Parts: sequence; structure tokens; C-alpha cells
Amino acid sequence: MKQMLEQLKSVYPGMGESILIVDDSEEMVMRLSEDILSKAGYHVTWELDSESALSKIGAEQPELVLLDLDMPGKTGLDVLQDMKTGGYRPLVILMTGSGSEQAAIEAFRLGANEYLLKPFTTEELLKSIRQTLDAAAQRKAADLIQWSEIRQQQQNFERLLHYSKAIVSAQTVDDIVKNTLCAAVQGCQVDYSFLHLADSLVTPKTTWERHASQDRTVQIQTTNPAINYVMERGEVLQQSDAIMGFDIGIEQPLRTLLAVPVLTADRKTVGVVGIGQFQAHRIFSTMDEQFLEAMGEYAAIVLQNMCLIEQEKSLLIAA
Repeated sequence: MKQMLEQLKSVYPGMGESILIVDDSEEMVMRLSEDILSKAGYHVTWELDSESALSKIGAEQPELVLLDLDMPGKTGLDVLQDMKTGGYRPLVILMTGSGSEQAAIEAFRLGANEYLLKPFTTEELLKSIRQTLDAAAQRKAADLIQWSEIRQQQQNFERLLHYSKAIVSAQTVDDIVKNTLCAAVQGCQVDYSFLHLADSLVTPKTTWERHASQDRTVQIQTTNPAINYVMERGEVLQQSDAIMGFDIGIEQPLRTLLAVPVLTADRKTVGVVGIGQFQAHRIFSTMDEQFLEAMGEYAAIVLQNMCLIEQEKSLLIAA
């Protein structure tokens, strides 16, 4: 028995989780508690009646309850109902010798996680407990990941809303450029940003840049190959060289670069907005890419509106 338990313990190990056994048979309770579960690595307590069990569940909040269905007075189903009413949510494995399908359905409806038919083997018990605890841990981890993703999406939306307001409220091309470059540097937390705009009614073909270390936006002459690539193809470009960096026609090489097209509503490329890092190597995320694309789209909308205003002015003058 001891050798078999050691083998099973290596396959279905207890990790100090708290288990409450609720069964009116003291012999059953002692066997499960002292001969099996304590030795398998669990912290075990027990009760022989339903009322005492409910009090202990409320006071100690065990991680898992091994609950006998067929007890005098309140049955296991009654205990499940009382736990549900009282807001207690431990994991529950129901033990029964009756094998009633209706009882099993009702037990799962009331929150039971697993169902063990007596008599069960030590392996069946330890396997059921380990699988129930592991499944709950996986659900909890998945819930935390989902919550983290929801929170991240909320933060991204708030960030996007904050910077988009500054861009769409711009009254001049200079304001559009400044606000777009500030949004790129601050929103993506990078060392460097640039904005290239094609020739239009409101601005000649021009490139501007902004360094995080300098509180100013400057117009530059550059042979940045990334601009040509994105303007010609209308595609996102990401480059990385953690060792030497690469030259884009500015004062110092970049370790990483992300450049996205500035697109109009009809998907015409009218510019390029990009970000980069001089020192720390960084792989830009999909969220960085989506953020830059959104900033570029907002800038394109405002520029288009300015072009329409200039067209209207020209028509009025011609008339």
C-alpha cells in the first residue's frame, strides 16, 4: 500500500492544498484523511455531519470539499444548495454509492465539479482530486489573462483617445506634425519619431522628426529608405539590428524601426509615420503598429479637410 501510494503521489502529487472531507462514516473519513490524502501531500480536515461542515466551509474556506451524497439529515445535495445560497464556492467532488444519474445532474447544477462512485480506488481518488484542482487553476489563469487583455485594450483605447484629440483639433500643418510626432514618441514610449508627408495643397513634400530628449519638432532633409519603401508599397515596415543599428539618413543609427503608411479614407498613401530606438533593442508590437496607423489616419483626415478648404477658397477666388 505504501509503495503504491508513493507511486501514485509522484503522478498525482498534492501541493499542500486544503481539503475538507464530509462523510458520516468515521471509518471512511479516517481512511481518506490519514491513510491517503495527508500522505499524498494535502492539508486535510474533516466533519461527520452537514451542519458542522457548512460552518467549517464558511470559516476555513477549503480549496476542495470531498462531499458524501448519502448522509442522514441534510444530504450532499442539501449541502451544495446551502453552499450556493451562502456564496461559498469551494471545488466539490461528490462521493456516492447510489450512482443515480438524476442525483449527478442535480449535483452538477448546484456546482459540483466531479462525481466519484463508491467504492473507488486510491488512484481514482487522487486522479480526480488532482484533475479538479488543476482544471480550476487553469481556469483562474485564463481568467487573469483575459482580464489583463481587457485592461490592456481599455488602456490602449484611452491612450488613443487622448492623442487623437490633439491631432484632430490641429488648426495648422505645423500643429498636425507636432501633435502626431508627440503622440508617436509618448504613446509608444520611444526615442525617436518621424513624419513624412507627400506633396499636397497644404504642404510640399516634407519630412519632420522629433527626439524624445528634445522638446521640439524639426524639418529635415533625409534619404530615409524606409519612407520610400512605405510610400511605394503602402505597407508596414519593421526593421531591427541590435548590434550595429542601421542608417536612415539621420544623425545616428537606429536599433529598431517601425514605419506605417499614412492613409486616406480611400486607402491612398499620403505619408509615412515612424518610430525608432537608438539604444535599447525592442521588437515593436501589433499594438504599437495599430496605434501608429490610427495616428496616421487621424492626421490624414485633418490634412484632407485642410485640402478641401483650400480647394473651396480657390473656387471662390476663381468665381
